[in-house]
Amino acid sequence: MSRVQSVERPGSHHKVHELIDQIGSGVPRAYLVRLAAQSPINWSVTITVALLIAGFLLSEGYSSAVLVWAAVQVTLAALGLARWWKRPAEPHSLRDATRSRRGLYHALIWATVSGSLWGALTAFLPGAPPHVQIVLILTMGGMAAGASATLAAVPQVAAMYILACTVPATL
Repeated sequence: MSRVQSVERPGSHHKVHELIDQIGSGVPRAYLVRLAAQSPINWSVTITVALLIAGFLLSEGYSSAVLVWAAVQVTLAALGLARWWKRPAEPHSLRDATRSRRGLYHALIWATVSGSLWGALTAFLPGAPPHVQIVLILTMGGMAAGASATLAAVPQVAAMYILACTVPATL
């Protein structure tokens, strides 16, 4: 497998690409293709569970902050799903075993943002009744568990999502 050399870029953006190169060294493009194949499942589950959790929290008397959280979560997932549907049927050749830095970059960013949004549910934990706390913690754990299967093609992406989703609950 060949490595993509880091392109010199000014400022902190260069550091981000260096970090991505370190995290993703050795990730074959075929793994990213498999990860992309799981994307509609991930986004569909995200939309469904976010709407269910928002409905549950609203029925429990939570404020409009729940609507903002759900709107961001659903909008990002819907945009990702729409982008996936518009892509060509075979975006990358499976014969090309080199990794795609841009694809890895997008996957890592998506995993971090989406996982962080699930981790943000911890904002609703303080002062919540025990049954609400249980539902939110089980939801975060369930989303992390699901990611371990659907993002397993690229373990670095799975790790970013799982950490972003679960670490806030430990703080």
